[in-house]
Amino acid sequence: MTHEEAVALLAPTGLVAASRMDLPTVKAVVEAHPQVIEAMNALSPKPGDETPQRAAARGRKLDILQYFIDQGVQPDLFMACAMGDTTMVNAYLTAHPKEVDAKGAHGIQLMVHCNTPEMVELLLKHGADPTLALQQLAWSGKVELLEVAIRHGGKVDPSDTGRRPLHIASAMGHLAAVELFLKHGADPYVRSKGADWERKNCLALAIMGNHSAVIEYLRKASPPPLPPSPSPSPPPRPRGPFGRGAGTYRGRSRR
Repeated sequence: MTHEEAVALLAPTGLVAASRMDLPTVKAVVEAHPQVIEAMNALSPKPGDETPQRAAARGRKLDILQYFIDQGVQPDLFMACAMGDTTMVNAYLTAHPKEVDAKGAHGIQLMVHCNTPEMVELLLKHGADPTLALQQLAWSGKVELLEVAIRHGGKVDPSDTGRRPLHIASAMGHLAAVELFLKHGADPYVRSKGADWERKNCLALAIMGNHSAVIEYLRKASPPPLPPSPSPSPPPRPRGPFGRGAGTYRGRSRR
């Protein structure tokens, strides 16, 4: 079966969408269309392409991933990363070092698929950027993963990016991650950039997402900044003996 044939077979089954959802939905599709397992193994996706495997790995749906393997699906790099298979990932990245920055479904980076500190350590060992890793891992909000990137020198407040880790954690409602970033010196007043997040600080992003616990914490941890000092006023104009300005007189002229 070719890649094109596999894509054509999978498309009408809805397995990709099911893989973003839950295991019972996936099982129902597979049982109704058992040929999808062969099709999944025939896929050779490009970076950014979404497959059932990549969809489940992106959402870190470990039960779905294990079900696929039990049904005979060969694990790919993104599945192995999500499932914590450091042996497979290490072997693959040793043979293909540039794939440490591989992009899965919808261009989501490999680091985002990590579920364990050991896997984060491994990707950093193979050359992943720790500061970029903090941004990528902030979407999941798992403190134990973020701490690994921070230990490896990841910057919690990178000035060259529009969406900083604190912005992401606040927008997603990850309270523990917000606390971690503030503890390590993240600036709560910096405004984000891009689309709906344009010029919003972390509190505004938490409010936009209706994350009450994060909102309450940020209001206590980061009170409003002091207003800027007013500019010095210009010196008053000199007053003449008859009014404003030297030599002026606002009454009747004297003769």
